[in-house]
Amino acid sequence: MIQSIRIKKLIVEGDYYKRTFPFTLGLNIISGDSYSGKSLILKLIDYCLGDKEKINLNVQKELGQFCDHVFLELVIMGNTYTLRRDLKQNTTKIHIYYTDSQQLSSFIPKIVDYKDLSRFILDILEIPEFKRIKNKAHDTTKTTESISFRDMLRFVYINQHELGTKNFLNSENSFVKPKNKPTFQLLHKLINPDLDALIQQIVDNENKIKLLEREIESLNQYLKERDAEDQLLLLTELNNISDKINRKKSEKKKLLQQISDKKSENNKLYNEVKLEVINQARELSNMEELRRSIQFSLSSKRNLLNDYNKELEEMVATKEAFFHYKYDHHEHHCPLCDSMIKMNLPAESQESINQAISQLNKKISTLVSSIQQNESALNEANSYIKKVKGRKDIYDVAFKEFSENFETPFLAEIEVLNSFISSFQNNENLIKEFVRVHKKIEEKNNEISSAEKTLERLRAQEQGLRVEGKVEENVLEFLNKEYRALLKKFNFSTDPLVDYINTDSYMPYYHDASVFDHESGGLVMCIQIAYLGAILKLKIDQPELNHPGLLMFDTVSKYLGINSDVTDDERLDPQSYRAIYSFLIELQDNVQIIIVDNTPPEIASEFIKYEFYRNDLKGFINMDLNEKMESLE
Repeated sequence: MIQSIRIKKLIVEGDYYKRTFPFTLGLNIISGDSYSGKSLILKLIDYCLGDKEKINLNVQKELGQFCDHVFLELVIMGNTYTLRRDLKQNTTKIHIYYTDSQQLSSFIPKIVDYKDLSRFILDILEIPEFKRIKNKAHDTTKTTESISFRDMLRFVYINQHELGTKNFLNSENSFVKPKNKPTFQLLHKLINPDLDALIQQIVDNENKIKLLEREIESLNQYLKERDAEDQLLLLTELNNISDKINRKKSEKKKLLQQISDKKSENNKLYNEVKLEVINQARELSNMEELRRSIQFSLSSKRNLLNDYNKELEEMVATKEAFFHYKYDHHEHHCPLCDSMIKMNLPAESQESINQAISQLNKKISTLVSSIQQNESALNEANSYIKKVKGRKDIYDVAFKEFSENFETPFLAEIEVLNSFISSFQNNENLIKEFVRVHKKIEEKNNEISSAEKTLERLRAQEQGLRVEGKVEENVLEFLNKEYRALLKKFNFSTDPLVDYINTDSYMPYYHDASVFDHESGGLVMCIQIAYLGAILKLKIDQPELNHPGLLMFDTVSKYLGINSDVTDDERLDPQSYRAIYSFLIELQDNVQIIIVDNTPPEIASEFIKYEFYRNDLKGFINMDLNEKMESLE
């Protein structure tokens, strides 16, 4: 079978937002304003395919505001899968569904760490694991590392920070760069695992098959113990229960409509009584608050009156003491001269005591008057509260009787229907769980079938399959021819002696200089596109190669002559820019190409799938295209 991957849909979803981006075979262009979210589409595809970097929601604020999950529906080797990866929590886990995005609720996902997704995809593509020998870090000993699907993806997805730069194929990463050569070899089947590694893979596949068989046996035992072995019978019962639930819900809906109709007939009177109950309660609350305020004031004034009365008693006692005490009958000795001194009561002392008593009597009189007013107000408040309580009690009784007559007639029937519906739904959920277990068994059987095919292929390789030198020669001959033809198409002169793909590194050269040595961004981008385009044309010519038949570029127009952000030396001739798109259009009949670009040329206008705008939520997040808007309304 032809090794291929095709992106069908990218879906972002949150509690109140959902948008689906379908893609077709051939050329798909996302265009529009800068900073409108175009590149985010490719980032999210890469994220679902196992990128280790989280999506930075501090930068992608709108995505973080509206979305929690991203789904990628894709076809691998003719079979449909949907990958789900969360944006905020458990971001290292990827949920794999063996179905399209419309039927996820009927399947139990396989959950893997993002690092393990590569092995899963390579198994589906029937690409054997290949390990290269490398030196251990800070050590003289050797170790091995696998060439993964993520390594292959570097030849598929070129982001805007790599396109036209020296970081092509992430070559500035010293850990990644050495893997580009064996990845090229794996893509073009120029290598076979050595015998030891091949034998290990055979053992691993045999163990995998045995493990899957044990898991299937366990699942079948689970179904047998619950008398749920017949999937067809379960599906029939599921349909019957669904019909019963719908009938009971219909009956409940009719009863609720009858209640609603009765409410409509009595709605005016009901609202009037209800409003009066609320008004009486509010008035009672206000009066009780007023009464508490009066009681507090009255208590404070009575305490103050007690204090005044005590003070008055003390002053009167003082005055009487002065009256009875005979100051002129008493003599005192002078402490200095020891002479006799007669004492007389000053006239002003008697006057000040009389004035203080008079003032205190006035205060007491005023306070007594105020207390009497408060007591009168309290009596009035108590009387009014009693009247309000009487009215409220009358309205409460009326409202209670009105409400009971209003809804009670169908209450028993609704409770019975709810009981039926709940019981049916519990049975439905149980049967759905059994069906999902059957689906899981089918998935594991498919995994066994795939593993058996891989095992058969590995055993055939074990018999001595070798790649001959002629195969590599033919591959490079084809690639060099197409590489130079594309450079010429892009308006660059070529010479077979100085423009080629190097046989040692498998990297492209132009004028005897590596793609990593050139300085002009426009030239470097054309070298990169010619190189990857030649690889894709070889895939079309030889579909059995391991290349997935997919290509994704981000911002092809970054070096276009009208772009003010680049220097004159970096600029790309508009004619070359149109030639690139002309090539992509020619190529698109046989593969899938996804391009992000600001201003595609006119010849590519019919291939524009999405156009984003920077402002008013008209970009990647577009509220006009929210698929959950209808449910929110």
